[in-house]
Amino acid sequence: MVNVVEIQLVHIGRRSPVTHGIGVPAVGCRVKGLGLSILVLLLVFLGVGISTRAAPVSGGFESPLDFKQVERIDLLVGKRLGEITVKPNPAASPEVLLRRMYLQIIGRNPTVREFEDFMEMSPSGKSTFSGLTLVEKKRKLIDQLLQSREYGMHEFNFWSEMKNEPDNQNMKLFYFWAWFKKQLNDDLPFDQLVFKMLTETGNIFEGDGVAREFRQNGNFANWFADVMLYFHGAHITCAQCHDHPFDSYNQRQYYEMTAFLRNEGHPMDNLPETLPINKVDIGKIRKRVAGDKELDGRTGALINRFAFWFSKWAQPEKTQKAGVDRLPDYFQSEEAKGDPGQLVRAKVLYGKQPDLRFPEPEEGEDPGKEQKRKVPPEEWSGNDSRIAFAQWLTARDNPRFTLMLANRLWKKTVGIGLFEPANKIKEKTKPSDPELMQALIGLVHQKDFRLKEVYRVIYNTTLFERESSMESVSFSPGMGFPGPVSRRVSAEQMWDNLMVLRNEYVGEFDGEPRPDHPSRLHPYKAYYEKGYLNFDQEQLTEYVLKVGRESRKAGMSALEYENKHLGHGGTRGAVPSPFIQANRDSLNLNGIEYKFLRASELRVPARIDHFLAHFGQSSRKELFGSVREASSTQALIMINWAEKNLFHEKGGILQVVDQREGDEKIRTLFKGTLARLPSEKELLAMKGLVAKSGRVAYRDILWALVNCNEFRSQM
Repeated sequence: MVNVVEIQLVHIGRRSPVTHGIGVPAVGCRVKGLGLSILVLLLVFLGVGISTRAAPVSGGFESPLDFKQVERIDLLVGKRLGEITVKPNPAASPEVLLRRMYLQIIGRNPTVREFEDFMEMSPSGKSTFSGLTLVEKKRKLIDQLLQSREYGMHEFNFWSEMKNEPDNQNMKLFYFWAWFKKQLNDDLPFDQLVFKMLTETGNIFEGDGVAREFRQNGNFANWFADVMLYFHGAHITCAQCHDHPFDSYNQRQYYEMTAFLRNEGHPMDNLPETLPINKVDIGKIRKRVAGDKELDGRTGALINRFAFWFSKWAQPEKTQKAGVDRLPDYFQSEEAKGDPGQLVRAKVLYGKQPDLRFPEPEEGEDPGKEQKRKVPPEEWSGNDSRIAFAQWLTARDNPRFTLMLANRLWKKTVGIGLFEPANKIKEKTKPSDPELMQALIGLVHQKDFRLKEVYRVIYNTTLFERESSMESVSFSPGMGFPGPVSRRVSAEQMWDNLMVLRNEYVGEFDGEPRPDHPSRLHPYKAYYEKGYLNFDQEQLTEYVLKVGRESRKAGMSALEYENKHLGHGGTRGAVPSPFIQANRDSLNLNGIEYKFLRASELRVPARIDHFLAHFGQSSRKELFGSVREASSTQALIMINWAEKNLFHEKGGILQVVDQREGDEKIRTLFKGTLARLPSEKELLAMKGLVAKSGRVAYRDILWALVNCNEFRSQM
């Protein structure tokens, strides 16, 4: 464990195993006490040559733990270690294991109460783990955490990178993410989850209809490339413009793949003048508004809001896809035949070809004649090609879908994949342990793609109980796994660790206001839930005219008036509570400080100036954009952030400390921040600080603990 009282900078001549900083020559300084200079704190935060040592080292499931699968994985891990003559790491201490389970499963440290319950140290003398062995405690806690609401919050942070969406004000996306978290908590099989996102066509505000938001992207080519890369590890982007220079995909194959999802020959519906809602004629309403002298030009935006949302999102989407795309004008493949503008039919890159039931081509048909012509419906695929694509992508026997998923779950748990990079597969890609890879694929299949069941097996292995490998670990063929790999916590874990110090119940609240609060409704959802979907021509006309006139009198736009006065504005809408009205920028409508919710409940991605962005959260401009590297900016933020946001005694860990007596106050701070007790040396130094500075010393101790290397590490 890191001694937060005395940190010695030494020359280690390599990357720091925990923070991945850069080693520096020996620095002849020793920092005593808590009077850290800014320079030293920067070095500490960056992990520059800091010597560290590792610390000494069902909850609602219908079926019992699959010991057979647990033993199989342990057997294969041990077999490989024996083959390469590497000893497994010693068993981790109960404290290290406890923190690891919390960080790994729900993405945060245990609270003081949770630590004391598991370690049977509660002041009340009671524990829900009383009488259990450490192994039994571990199994019980794993099941409880996997079935907790916070599991979905943390798992969301991991999987949400599958969709690039840099616009953090997209409220449709907010509803999609809420739906997505629910599917994770309900443990919807992962193959079914992906299938729904690729094929759902219903009303965005009903049932699973919001899943179609996954497919919304301003650039189809980028979205399609992301889908293939994320779920299959197939980097096909280059083949859009030319044959892939480093892989086997050619340009024609790219367009044969996009044909599954394109609508070439299929009429694309633009914004209609006649809405599919009771045959409302938007054109007539526009003319009426334009001729009304009591309205201003901004009323037209209200009409557009109706037209866009109820033509595009509140109506079921057409399901049929033609299964045909067109080669681009710049088609230049050297490996495949084809002419610019030629129509191509859907065909997969590998695996079993779906039966699309295309009609047989006419005898002697000249492909050149297909250029620029539309494909009539009688030549479309007999089966919906989008559904066929989703079935192929998620098929159990697809050579890549389960392989990518199993490796990703392993890397998330252990810290390094069975093949690296874990986000890409090439023809020459080989796992470091093929037998273990096949076992994990078999595990995913046996558990029917239910992630909780797969995690449950891996978390109960002996491997998961071992001390972390603290040295720098790089992927190599034939490598083994003596223990999990120590690594920095993610930006979201760092944030959530701080949030739980501020309010230990933060995981019980989400980002959406209470269902009965009138301001919870986003404008479009308000239209739906208030029955505006049933407006006829006259009702919609009267509504637009009324809002337009009242907004002009109020000196604001029709949209702004509707948001603020009619309860259509989400967290910034009409709010009856004076307290919330006065603090609506900082509170969500549960009365909880909105800016201090868990990372998954804030806008994703965070603003570029937010704590999460500085600590490496993905900007969602590209796949796999999150980073875990330290920076001087992070150190400077922590110097001020902790003092500004953690030091209040009306709640959080300092309130718990205030309720304790004597040395237990110091122990409480260690329990809540590092999930362990202080060493004798640490306790002695802290007691001296308390004797010298009194009550304010506990704030200083808390500041030092959240700024130490151990707090930022997952060991």
